[in-house]
This record gives sequence, C-alpha cells and structure tokens, in this order.
Amino acid sequence: MGTQFEKPDVYATISQMLELAAVGVIEVVIDRVFPLADVVATHAYAESNSILGGVVVIPTR
Repeated sequence: MGTQFEKPDVYATISQMLELAAVGVIEVVIDRVFPLADVVATHAYAESNSILGGVVVIPTR
C-alpha cells in the first residue's frame, strides 16, 4: 500500500478490518491461488475484471 498505509485513517481502517477477519467477523474471500511461477497469468487474471475475491500468489519450492 506504500504511502497510503502511512496515513493514520487508512492504517486504522485496515487494522480494524484485519482484526475482524482474524476473529471471523468478516470473511476474506479468495477467488484463486496461483504459484509464483505463474505470476504473468496471475497478473492477467487480476486485470481481467472477472475476480470474485482476492487473488493470492504463493511461493514455489
């Protein structure tokens, strides 16, 4: 989030949302999980506007 996360109101909102997600009050919806090796496909999918939740990239071994 770069400099946006440094703004007190943005930081407070995100912190509150993370706390609510941690205790299950809000649900984080993950649309797809991609391996890091497929980062180009991940980026294309994220820009396709067909996302129904978060897109996660996981490191590969």
